[in-house]
Amino acid sequence: MLKRGEKGAVAEDGEEPKAEPEAKKTYVPNAGQGLVRLEYRHRWDEAFHKFLKGLASRKPLVLCVDLSVAHEKIDL
Repeated sequence: MLKRGEKGAVAEDGEEPKAEPEAKKTYVPNAGQGLVRLEYRHRWDEAFHKFLKGLASRKPLVLCVDLSVAHEKIDL
């Protein structure tokens, strides 16, 4: 018997999964020491958001990412 999540598995009610999610991973550039690249980071964020919206419009999306947003050393 297949277990939940295995390819070909069927839910108890007999329904098959409707969609397989798209999985993406990426590196997000940080704004740099003293936020010297903050303007670049804002442009990158806007472009990345547009890209993700396009992906998510087609199928469920799972995103694995380090957002590089640690403000203080304690955030690490």
